[in-house]
Amino acid sequence: MKKLQGKGRTAVLWGAIASLLTAIVWMALPVGAVLTFASGPQEWFTRSYSYFDIGVLGMSGNGFPFVTACLSVLLLLWVVWQATLRKNPGIDARLVKILSVVCVVTSVLGLFLLSFTPAGYGITVLLAVTCGLLFWAL
Repeated sequence: MKKLQGKGRTAVLWGAIASLLTAIVWMALPVGAVLTFASGPQEWFTRSYSYFDIGVLGMSGNGFPFVTACLSVLLLLWVVWQATLRKNPGIDARLVKILSVVCVVTSVLGLFLLSFTPAGYGITVLLAVTCGLLFWAL
């Protein structure tokens, strides 16, 4: 597949930035990570938390939402740097692609260990779209 260059590459990178920024905003909202608690044998209730809440790790042992959120912020900074300052991506492009794949994988693993939510699916889809755009542009 032929790599994009010039204005087309920049436009696709800014599309990836918009997709990733939307995913990070969804991660910051307290709707993504849902935990189920039991107050008795027949009573249970659910609470939702932000992906950035480290308490999810302590309460459920699932660190994937927090890792996904931190890696997504790192990926956002790296892609903005690629889009604005770098004209020849080189080895940084491979690292950005690897990081985007790791973000998608940790998001999917987090879904399997927590309750499935529409917000969790949306975050995973947005991260997958970002990954696809980055593979196309870099």
